[in-house]
Amino acid sequence: SHVFLFKNIGRTVVHISGISAGCGCVQYEFPQEPILPGKTGEVTVSYNPAYRPGFFSKEIVVLSNNNTCYNRIWIKGASSPAGILCRKTIHTGMEAGCG
Repeated sequence: SHVFLFKNIGRTVVHISGISAGCGCVQYEFPQEPILPGKTGEVTVSYNPAYRPGFFSKEIVVLSNNNTCYNRIWIKGASSPAGILCRKTIHTGMEAGCG
């Protein structure tokens, strides 16, 4: 798993509405409370490689403020039957804020 940190750079409160991963192999956790302007939060993403050996690349879409805003993050790596061989997380400058 990997913890993605973000900062609300907007002038309004950010509330994460949900996360879309498009695959049951990705689990996630996100703050339920609103993130005030200037404050930070965390999104934790985990990948389960069970029965999926080889390269993986998963896009995770973080929806906020009643799905009116979104940010994308990716996880990439390779797995074997013994587990994940190498993992690379790509953070797309996830700074939240719509206003």
